[in-house]
Amino acid sequence: MRDDTCSARPGQAGGALDTVMDGALQAVIDSCITADEEARLAALAGDEG
Repeated sequence: MRDDTCSARPGQAGGALDTVMDGALQAVIDSCITADEEARLAALAGDEG
């Protein structure tokens, strides 16, 4: 299965990619922070068990 979610084609809306390319990075930063927190919590839960 091919993932084309980040492929931009002339004349088509790029959605979130266009927003990020325009400098609106807060959603990306928030997503990274959430993923990091989840990984850290999972690691802590694994250390206790």
